[in-house]
Amino acid sequence: MCSTCTIALKNRNSIGAFAGGDNHGKHIPWNKTPESKVALVHEHLNMIPKMASHYCRKDSRKQYVDPQLSVPRLCELYLTWLKDKSTATPADELLKNPVSERRYREIFVNDFNISPFHPKKDQCVLCESWNSLSVQEKENREHNRKWSMIVTKQNFKTTVKAQCMQDPTARCMTFDLEAILQLPCGQVSQLYYKHKLVVYNFTVYESPSKEGSCYLWTELDGCKGSDEIGTCLLQYFRALPQLQ
Repeated sequence: MCSTCTIALKNRNSIGAFAGGDNHGKHIPWNKTPESKVALVHEHLNMIPKMASHYCRKDSRKQYVDPQLSVPRLCELYLTWLKDKSTATPADELLKNPVSERRYREIFVNDFNISPFHPKKDQCVLCESWNSLSVQEKENREHNRKWSMIVTKQNFKTTVKAQCMQDPTARCMTFDLEAILQLPCGQVSQLYYKHKLVVYNFTVYESPSKEGSCYLWTELDGCKGSDEIGTCLLQYFRALPQLQ
């Protein structure tokens, strides 16, 4: 007699009808990863320092790890970390049986809102808005605005450069804030577990002299708001030679 019939006969009621419950999907799969192993993967991933996006912090809570940390690289660090822990506690058999890279990737993707890559919006909000347009809309904008704006800007830039070359007291400058820098930076695996220091770099570039000025500060000194940018510009203007 098959097992299904045996179970049905054992669970019949007084009138001969089946009175048992449906146990489909209620048993534990034989290959399910133990929670203790999942907890070790969580512990390892929580050790990796994370940071928010450069541009879309307000729109997304997703965090990012060092761009060099791909999932295979994280799995290598996980195996090394388990090996070090098993050396310290050799009696713990759990540390000698790590999860596979496939399972590690599943936990990384499903249980954590993090990514080893920069978010798409980190490229540029304006560029992404342009990419979302249809082909016809792009052609219309190119025809009506793009080339005229480029010509206008180039003419203005050329005019200002010529004025600056004729008048040594005039300045033509551009400035921008570089993407967030992290220190220290290196390929040593121990650095991936350290909370890195965020460094900001604001650069002012003069034309046509081709001279640049960099203003650096850390997250301990300030953020990257209007106060900090204004302070850098004020320092730049104060450093300019005094007119006679």
